[in-house]
Amino acid sequence: MDAKTVQRLESMGAGTVRDLLYMLPRRYDDRADITSIADIYAGGTFTLEGELVNIRSTNVGQRRLQLVEGTLRDNTGAIDLQWFGQAFLARSLQAGSTMVVHGKAELNRGRLTVQSPEYDVVTEARLP
Repeated sequence: MDAKTVQRLESMGAGTVRDLLYMLPRRYDDRADITSIADIYAGGTFTLEGELVNIRSTNVGQRRLQLVEGTLRDNTGAIDLQWFGQAFLARSLQAGSTMVVHGKAELNRGRLTVQSPEYDVVTEARLP
């Protein structure tokens, strides 16, 4: 290791290899627990799975910031998804695809919304 890396590790409290091994993450998000859309509430962080029923990009504000909006639906309901400044998502995500998203649910104009969720598009696993 170079001196700069050693200095960074020491500033985090890892002076020895043992210290480094026992450094724990600040938080742990269990993303294996899928929540139904009907069961979410504002302020909670959830992992949701469903079908992306629509996706579109619009410009908002005077700076023409790109807002990508989509709707995720499961068999219990639907929720709005929003990403700011990520226009490529409107081209790369397709309506009809199955997605798993993780993020915090918030009230936005009276509707539950998940802003800037982390996401994965679910594809079929093909075994050789």
